[in-house]
Amino acid sequence: MSQQQRLELCKAKRLCLNCLHKSHFVDKCPSASRCLICQAKHHTKLHADKPGRSRQGNGRRSGGQCQRQRSSRRGK
Repeated sequence: MSQQQRLELCKAKRLCLNCLHKSHFVDKCPSASRCLICQAKHHTKLHADKPGRSRQGNGRRSGGQCQRQRSSRRGK
């Protein structure tokens, strides 16, 4: 099963993206566990290496391009 398929399955079953429990969502997750790859609040099996992807595990874009643009302007 691909990472995308795992993520879609978790969302369809309304599971916490961090601990995979069904009693809460990631924003209310009591677990101290984090992704072993990036230390964000999502399960390691749901980690995706994609540019511009949020490190919060919620599937939303972080606006990484805006951050890069701002940091490159600081040096001018």
